[in-house]
Amino acid sequence: MLPARSHRVLLLGGTGFVGRRLVWHLARDGYGVRIPTRSYARNRDLSVSPDIELLEADVHDATALESLLADCGAAVNLVGILNERGHDGSGFERVHAELTAKLVSACRRTGVRRLLQMSALKADAERGPSHYLRSKGRAERHIEEGAGDEISYTIFRPSVIFGPNDSLLNRFASLLRLFPVLPLAAADARFAPVFVDDVAEAFALALSKPSAHGKTYELCGPEILSLEEIVRFVRGQLGLRRAIV
Repeated sequence: MLPARSHRVLLLGGTGFVGRRLVWHLARDGYGVRIPTRSYARNRDLSVSPDIELLEADVHDATALESLLADCGAAVNLVGILNERGHDGSGFERVHAELTAKLVSACRRTGVRRLLQMSALKADAERGPSHYLRSKGRAERHIEEGAGDEISYTIFRPSVIFGPNDSLLNRFASLLRLFPVLPLAAADARFAPVFVDDVAEAFALALSKPSAHGKTYELCGPEILSLEEIVRFVRGQLGLRRAIV
C-alpha cells in the first residue's frame, strides 16, 4: 500500500471515461482520491463519497499541481485527448508531453514517490505514426528520464478501450443510426479491444505491487479484430440493416 504518510491518490483525468471507473476501484481498495476538474458543477456526481475529493483546478499550472499533490502518496495521470484543434501536433504536445513533464517535476518537489501513467499502444517519441502517438512517447520519455531514484513509475499502453460511454463503439453506433450506407476508411486496421474495467483494475493493482515499479505494460483484450469486424458487431447489436463500404 501507499506510505504511512498518505493513503491519498491524485487522479488527473478522473472525470474522463477511464477515470470514472478507476475512482471506484481505488475507493474500493481504501484509497482517498483527489480529482481536479475544470468544472465542479458538471462532475459533482463524483463527490458522493467522503473518500473522493473533487476540486476545481488547472492541472497545467505548475503551482496548482504542487498544491494538489500535497499530502498525496501517489499520482495517476490519465489526461489525454484524441483530437486537437489544429493539425501541427501542438495540442497533443501540450496535453500529453508537457503536462507529464510538469507532473514529474511537481512529484519530485513534493516528495510523491509513486506515479502511474496512461500511455497508448505503439507510443513512440520518434517513430510513432501520428502526432498523438509521438506525444505519448515523449510523455513516457519525460517520466523515464525525470523520475530518477525518487519516483517509482508504471506506464500502461492500452489498445482501444471499450465500455459504457466509450468514444469508439458509440461513435460508430451514432453513424450507423444516421446513414443507410457507412463508408469505412482503414477497414483492415487491427485492434485488440480491452474492457475499461480491466484497464482500471490494472491501474489499481499496480499501486500496491512493488513488482510493477519501473515496468511498462501493454493492455490488450483476448481478441484481435479489424475495424470492419468491430463496426459489423456494433451494427448487429443495434439490429440495423446498413451497408458498410
